[in-house]
Parts: sequence; C-alpha cells; structure tokens
Amino acid sequence: PRSTLFPYTTLFRSPILMFLQAARGEPKLRSNRVDIAAATLTRACLRLACVGVLLTASLAHAASERPVAAEKGMVVSAQHLATEVGVDVLKRGGNAIDAAVAVGYALAVVYPAAGNLGGGGFMTVQFADGRKTFLDFREKAPHAARRDMFLDKEGHVIKGLTTTGWLAVGVPGTVSGLEYAREKYGTMPRAALIDPAIKLAADGFSLEQGDVDMLASATEDLKKFPATAEIFLNKGQIFATGEKLVQAELADTLRLIRQHGVDGFYRGKTAAAIVKASQSGGGIITSEDLESYRVREL
Repeated sequence: PRSTLFPYTTLFRSPILMFLQAARGEPKLRSNRVDIAAATLTRACLRLACVGVLLTASLAHAASERPVAAEKGMVVSAQHLATEVGVDVLKRGGNAIDAAVAVGYALAVVYPAAGNLGGGGFMTVQFADGRKTFLDFREKAPHAARRDMFLDKEGHVIKGLTTTGWLAVGVPGTVSGLEYAREKYGTMPRAALIDPAIKLAADGFSLEQGDVDMLASATEDLKKFPATAEIFLNKGQIFATGEKLVQAELADTLRLIRQHGVDGFYRGKTAAAIVKASQSGGGIITSEDLESYRVREL
C-alpha cells in the first residue's frame, strides 16, 4: 500500500529515540494515576524578514513554560495524539514498553515526518535496578546495494540520489522493532496497542497548525510522487488547519500487522506491494530483503 513507504526519504530521515525508565526493576507501572507530560514538536518555515520577531516570541514563550514533573509515569512524543495513546496504555495497566509500542504505531499515522512504518529506529530501555538494553531496528541496505550505486562514472555523488526516490529507500525496520520489543518486554496483546493507530488512520484526525506546517514544508517534494501527493495533499493543495487527514490504505496495512504480526508486513500482500512499488520506481528491495530483516539487541 502506498502509505506504507514514503519514497521521499529526506523528509522522513529524522530518527526517533525512545528512552524508557521503569520502576521496581521492570518496565511496569502499577498505579492508575498517571501524570501526563506531552511535548509537541512542530516545524515552521521562518522567512528572513521576520526571523527576529518570531525568535523573540518563541523565546519568551519558552521562558514562560514550567518544567513538568510526574510521580508515576511520563509519556513524551512528537505529536499530542500519539502521546495520548501512550498515556491511555499506562492507565489501562500496560508497562513502559507497551506504551512505547502503541506510541510508535500511532506516530506512523499522525507524525509522517519521522514516525512511519517505512522507516526504522532505536529503543533504549533502562530498568530501575540499573540493567539496560538497546534495540537497533534501523533500516538496512538491500542485498543488491553497492558501494558505488550513488556515484556517476567519474566517482562523484549524484545529487539527490541518496535522499529522493526508491533507490534511496532502505529495508524498513519499524514493525520488526516494535513487535520484538512488545513480545520480549511488553505485557499487552498486539491488538490493544495497534488499534488506536488503526482508528486514527481509518477515521482520520484533525490537523493542527504544526501538522499543516510540517506537510507544507515538503509540498513541492510531495508533488513529485503521485502516491504521496494523493495522501498528503488535499487535491494537490496544502491541507488547512482543522481539515482531516484520512489514510485508509495505511489503516489496511496496520490491520494486516494486527492480524499476522511481522508477517503481515514483511510477507504477503504488504510485502508484495512494497517490492512492486520499489521495482517500478527503480529501487532494489526484494522479498528476500524483507523476509530476512532482523532486529539487533545490544
């Protein structure tokens, strides 16, 4: 499905690093009282003529913000709807890993600039007794990748080839990483953690100014690919604040993961769609690349 991978990788390169600190030696929160701390990160395109004014206003606002403290648990993500999903998981008795997985799936819907099924990430977990573990589920190069694949005949880097188009896309690791973490360190079933993301994708969510600014900053690049233009532009135009972003195909992809786990993404219908799109767009991802993806735990 077209919304599974975003073939403009410059916009989608920002890694999300999750750091989780748990209580009582395991990532478990036993209280129903959860204090919430949400940080919403937005992007803005600052025009030179008003940089000084905007920076002054931004600094004044930042100075007025008080640090947030919490006694039992804290969820912070790049988008408030994803944060709310994580908080709800904690309230329902889930542990820190459960919350992180649910947030990860939700970000795939509400924060396409970084949280997405077609990318990858890292996860650092620290237990109260001092134990730590680290999961590496970043994208990997396809088996057919070559060290000179982005160079011209003279050995010079071809501008844009490493950041735009299917040849620049690596084998996705997000789904494998989230499921690995959930199965090994989580406590809740997959359906309970992925259902909020499915609802957000199927029903859509109202765009706030930060969401609109993020999409608007990449308008020209989104127009280069019919699939991304269809999803992230409103009939070729920038979405307006208050309008809904519905991602029906992404909802279908998430449902397959809900039903089949990693095989719902790395095999079957979704995998076939990824391979077909990659090959038609000049990419080199194969079904073997997808089926052989593995998470590293360090």
